[in-house]
Amino acid sequence: MTQKRGRASVASLSIAAVSGLERRPKAPVNLTSEQSEAWTAIVDSEPASAFKTKAAQTLLEQYVRHLSSASLLAASIDGFESAWIKDPEGLERFDRLLKMRERETRAMASVGTKLRITSQATWTAKARGTAAANLSVGHKPWEPRL
Repeated sequence: MTQKRGRASVASLSIAAVSGLERRPKAPVNLTSEQSEAWTAIVDSEPASAFKTKAAQTLLEQYVRHLSSASLLAASIDGFESAWIKDPEGLERFDRLLKMRERETRAMASVGTKLRITSQATWTAKARGTAAANLSVGHKPWEPRL
């Protein structure tokens, strides 16, 4: 016995379209408030489907932790008094802070590339070359100098 199918109503089509929307993942509860803010900013700046898998969300969680650590280290480096470098212990501490920040930056770049949220991951070589070729260098004659 075959069932006769009629045309779908406008209401049923509307419901189907709304139910197809993807939700953006919320920040995990174990992140700090600073990390949660970074999570939300990143998730909101990418397509809704970018972080739909558990693997992508786990990587993003690690990314925001590296971002937070790098910010903390940058603040420590920025607050470092230049006079402290004259002392061997101060110089050693400064060098250690710089190395730790570099390590966090490398980790962020690596995870960001895997998440495809860095410009390197989102631009093709051809598009990057075209953009570089179209960059204007210097002052154009018709632009006023300030």
